[in-house]
Amino acid sequence: MTFETLAIAANDATSDLVVQPIERRDVEPGDVRIEVSHSGICHSDIHTVNGDWGPQPYPVVPGHEIIGRVVEVGAEVTQHKVGDLVGVGVIVGSCGTCEECQQGLEQYCANEPVWTFGAPDPHWPEHTTHGGYSREIVTEEKFVYRVPENLDPAGAAPLLCAGITVYSPLKTWGAGPGKKVGVAGIGGLGHLGIKFSHALGAHTVGFTTSPDKEEMIRSLGADEVLLSSDKGAMREAAGTFDLIIDTIPFSHDLNPYLKQLKVDGTLVVLGALIPITEPVIGGLLTGKRRRIAGSNIGGVPETQEMLDFAGAHNITADVEFIKADYVNEAYKRVVAGDIQFRFVIDAKSIGAPVPELITADEAGKRVAGGALIVDVRPDRFLAQDGRNALATWVDRKNMDDYFTPGGANFLSGELGDANREIVVMCGSITGSGPMADWLLEHGYTNVSHVDGGFPAWKDAGLPTE
Repeated sequence: MTFETLAIAANDATSDLVVQPIERRDVEPGDVRIEVSHSGICHSDIHTVNGDWGPQPYPVVPGHEIIGRVVEVGAEVTQHKVGDLVGVGVIVGSCGTCEECQQGLEQYCANEPVWTFGAPDPHWPEHTTHGGYSREIVTEEKFVYRVPENLDPAGAAPLLCAGITVYSPLKTWGAGPGKKVGVAGIGGLGHLGIKFSHALGAHTVGFTTSPDKEEMIRSLGADEVLLSSDKGAMREAAGTFDLIIDTIPFSHDLNPYLKQLKVDGTLVVLGALIPITEPVIGGLLTGKRRRIAGSNIGGVPETQEMLDFAGAHNITADVEFIKADYVNEAYKRVVAGDIQFRFVIDAKSIGAPVPELITADEAGKRVAGGALIVDVRPDRFLAQDGRNALATWVDRKNMDDYFTPGGANFLSGELGDANREIVVMCGSITGSGPMADWLLEHGYTNVSHVDGGFPAWKDAGLPTE
């Protein structure tokens, strides 16, 4: 048996992602059903849906940085219960019998792990797995992780891929007190590498090509920042690092980083999954018994360990939280490098109503026709009708009481009912949009917001103060 839920899917390699219904398998005895609340966007999602890594079994529902609440468990489930805050990462199955699986290294399963999306589903013949850009997901209990309740769920979502990707090599190669650890490439992976290395007690150094990023890298927990384009500074630091985590996502010269390693030092390549075309100087390896290594996410025990460690040290990713209707724009920004450091989708907004974006002139007409106007400012808001009968500024901290059913001024009273047309204004759509979304989420059905600031409002006869 199956059930239907909504998801954001790619139907081919070139079209925009769209919201559409998908089928999920019903809960089996060992399964957990999760209502997804947050789903991170990983660059590998984009590579997959674009077909960069080979043909895909479209439709593909991406997402392997998943946070949500348990809503149902199978009869044999013992580790999770309804209401638990949980996560799902990059894999949702493995053979369980090979040497790697027996060692808790399911990500290296000799018979291939079951990837969270785009892989044959062993529980559902002739179907493929669908990821976390979805309202719900059903997963084997073993691959569902406890998420500490003290962590912000939006910031916790990227831990399920980016977090474990850096945590595993840091632990494997002994990052901790008395060790000097470098992180090259301060992006989605690298910024978490800095945070985890610092929390593990290592002397942590961020490598960057931009002097403008020094303050930001130090704010993440770096003890030092080394400008990799400064040849003098690189010469001075040569031979002092125990470990360097390289998260740079494209082919690049490894030799400058190898020179930074001391005897038995290790350079772990995490980001460059394509061929590295720059030749490596063999003498840099043999001269000091240095190593180049790789690493891929983590197994089940280590992933849970990472989440528990993150909870104990309050480690989360720095994210931009977005609604489902922004996903295609977010993909463009990831490709352009225009994000610091990770997008996370509000999964509850998948398929939710979207407020209409209108011009100031159109807003003026609607308000003149009786629509309620909500003017949002950083610290206050104003609700008034077209006759200015309700023009009273209210502190933003009282917004819930003002608009929520049962509140002192709920719209079913003097302001009208929840079907009344509402127009939201702000200095920019980045302010009006969230307020309009909030009203829709709280039961108001006829909501629009204004594109344009104060001059346009004045011309349209709308209030500017």
